[in-house]
Amino acid sequence: MDYKDTVAILGANSRLGNVIAKGICNRYRLLLMDEQIQPLTALAHDIATFNHNATVEVIQCCKDASWEADIIIVVAKEAAQAAIASKIREVATCKTVINIVCSANGCKSLQQLLPHSKVVTILFHANQDEKGWSTVLLEGTDDASKATAMEMMPFIGITVA
Repeated sequence: MDYKDTVAILGANSRLGNVIAKGICNRYRLLLMDEQIQPLTALAHDIATFNHNATVEVIQCCKDASWEADIIIVVAKEAAQAAIASKIREVATCKTVINIVCSANGCKSLQQLLPHSKVVTILFHANQDEKGWSTVLLEGTDDASKATAMEMMPFIGITVA
């Protein structure tokens, strides 16, 4: 049996969080986390319905999800990043944290809040003509973490500009 990295998606109830979870469920074990449990349970059920081999778990605490994860994906508005960072800081040390933002203001803030994590920030915008996204910036200081983020992009339907 192949080893699957575990990915925690903090903000899995968001539109992009759903797309990420459904896009990478073949390749990674998923830990879905958000404030509302019922939509997470529905998302986990949807994934299990179309992918019987997927391993998906719903977790209520972002610290617990981050503790178990090899890779952490944060899909949150800039205003929520400080609260998330304070909860996961001690368990995210040396881990890849992929920060997905839609504002250039959020590009540096999570790295500053998680100085001992390998933060990769993906700044994106929605395509007006299509149902996907185009990445306008992928930024990070750790090459292996940037490569991990780049590997996920095709599964999620995000193209790197």
